[in-house]
Amino acid sequence: VSEITARDRADGAAYFRDVMREGPFPSWEHTHLFYRDGDSTLCRDHVEYTLPLGGLGRRLGPLAVVGFEPMFRYRHRQTKASLE
Repeated sequence: VSEITARDRADGAAYFRDVMREGPFPSWEHTHLFYRDGDSTLCRDHVEYTLPLGGLGRRLGPLAVVGFEPMFRYRHRQTKASLE
């Protein structure tokens, strides 16, 4: 469960941020960034999170990135397909 906590747009750029209120991570803040690029839009993500399991989660942190990468690639493909 997440809540959108901020959003804004300016000439050629926009963003919104959601914060996980219920889920597997002690903290998760995800900022979705959108930039105009000619006739296209660039989408970027910035995620700040804390892994579960305390010290063990911190030691396993580099492995989490391996799991996140395909998830975000898939999400970007789905977003692109929906908007085309």
